[in-house]
Amino acid sequence: MAGGGAWLICCAVSSPATGAALTFASRQAIFGLDALRGLAGWGPPRLAEGMEALMLADPRHWQRHYQGTDLRVQRHFGLADRIWYYWPRPEAQAAVAAVLADLAGRDLPEPLLAQVFSAPVIRRAAELGGDPAPALIEAAVQLALDPYFLDTQAAARQEPVG
Repeated sequence: MAGGGAWLICCAVSSPATGAALTFASRQAIFGLDALRGLAGWGPPRLAEGMEALMLADPRHWQRHYQGTDLRVQRHFGLADRIWYYWPRPEAQAAVAAVLADLAGRDLPEPLLAQVFSAPVIRRAAELGGDPAPALIEAAVQLALDPYFLDTQAAARQEPVG
């Protein structure tokens, strides 16, 4: 999946067990990359504003799930994960593509990456190679899936009882 398509996983997942982990990891990585643009002075972060506009223009996917204060925080980061419904939209896909295009070919030094990514994500992305921005998204998604695959692999190796 190296090459920029890893983030699309979040748009096609239907398993309740892995779906939330995937969308959380994808969103965290994509928002992190967008934040890196601002930290490095390569342009202001724009992704959250674009997603906010989409959600406000069509509130049917979140309105019944979030109440009270800090609705913006709930829309973007709530455990109900209602932002998931907006990622497949062309505007959201174009915004993510713009983040990846802005970072394509840039040197992303580890001290910069460490501002928004964990050391395991940075290591996994380096192992994947290729363009660092899509590799970071893929690494975040892979690490989010590890517990599910490790549990499945361990169960498959167990000897039958009796």
